[in-house]
Amino acid sequence: GARYGADPSTAAVGADGVLRATVASSEHHVPLALTVSALLGGSAFRVHLVEAAPLHPRYEVPGVADAAAQTPVPLAQAGVEGGSLRARAPSGSEVVLEFDPLRVRLLAPSASPGSPLEEAIVINGQGLLRYEHYRAKGEEGKEEG
Repeated sequence: GARYGADPSTAAVGADGVLRATVASSEHHVPLALTVSALLGGSAFRVHLVEAAPLHPRYEVPGVADAAAQTPVPLAQAGVEGGSLRARAPSGSEVVLEFDPLRVRLLAPSASPGSPLEEAIVINGQGLLRYEHYRAKGEEGKEEG
């Protein structure tokens, strides 16, 4: 199957406090735009993966969360090391973007004071991500990951 990876040269936390990176698979070269935003003071995260230049816009359900939950709080880039980028939310939670293979780890403060952060969620932990990108008419029969 396809193996997805994030391009380290595109991975950064922008001035708006949102982590962004370009992702692609080993089987096809359709660039995907990954964004990770901290919400609700940094106690929740939104991970969004869409085609960077889609043939036509994808439908996205409006109003999934109330306005307060949709307002991001800024992440601060905490460093790039060992094939990953780390960003910290005001709450102390962290997001770790591992470049190859693509993996997003969300870390939360431990319940016991003084303990290290605990892994709360891992996205693509087993490397099984598949993204069905839009194809131009006539490409429907081609098998791609």
